[in-house]
Amino acid sequence: MPWRYALVRLVASVLTLAGVAVLVFVVLRLLPGDEITSTFGTETGVLTDRQIESLRSYYGVDQPAYQQFFSWLGSVVTGNLGFSVRSGTSVASQIRDALPVTVELALASILVGLVIGVPLGVLSGARAGTRSDAGIQVFGLLGLGIPNFVIGTFAVTLFASWFDYFPNARGYAAPWEDPWLNVQQMMFPAITLGLALSGTIMRTTRSAFLETSTQPFVRTARGKGISARRVRYVHILRNASIPIATITGIQFGYLLGGTVIVEQIFAMPGLGRLVLDGIGKREYAVVQSTILVISGLFVMVNLLVDLLYARLDPRIRYK
Repeated sequence: MPWRYALVRLVASVLTLAGVAVLVFVVLRLLPGDEITSTFGTETGVLTDRQIESLRSYYGVDQPAYQQFFSWLGSVVTGNLGFSVRSGTSVASQIRDALPVTVELALASILVGLVIGVPLGVLSGARAGTRSDAGIQVFGLLGLGIPNFVIGTFAVTLFASWFDYFPNARGYAAPWEDPWLNVQQMMFPAITLGLALSGTIMRTTRSAFLETSTQPFVRTARGKGISARRVRYVHILRNASIPIATITGIQFGYLLGGTVIVEQIFAMPGLGRLVLDGIGKREYAVVQSTILVISGLFVMVNLLVDLLYARLDPRIRYK
């Protein structure tokens, strides 16, 4: 039953998030410095022991590590994600402001990747071994091989320096505030991320297309005189959609926390930039809670993709 399968996956997801919480907590404590040194810099050396102890109590780092961990985890369970001393706001409010930006960017990037990658993958699979196939695979390798920050930096340099066009400098505009400005601001970061995604999606689509095209039902469809276009996009692509859905779900989950560099280049106030700022300022609550939220979204997206399999292929049964 799907609900029983979902329950088992949900329990596994909780254990996964618990592991992520422990890992993030430990790694942050291994980094040199803390919120005190990050705030006062070199002036930390002139503080008295009493002042340092008072600051450690103020920032909540005077307790043993295990007490800090369970105190933070207990607050998270009750819905309190912590408080940012630097900004004077709750971490929950910061995540609430940053999450729509990252989700919108991830969805736009996935859309670009699918629009480019799926048709090219089908064309490459249909013309396997030809020059078209070779050219498309070279494009896919370039998309996978060129780092996002290179493409993003090139786009900023080209349009900002040469054409004086950089809409992101005007401050992020939500879709409901200024739809046209929002489209302009999302266009270049989405293309930057989508080009890399299109290479992955193209290669996955090509492999699934070639594997499915050898199945008996495809030969039967061709024998009935069905047009080549209908065979490709209805019979083959539909039955090859599970690997495509899998890689799309994984990449979407990755984008929720893997857009740090692109968000920084294009000045997008998303989750990645929030984590980066939190690490630089050693704001433990901000980094820990944000990464935990990102991990939860990643797990949820992959669970939804798994449950989608039965819709894509009725032969699949959950046990």
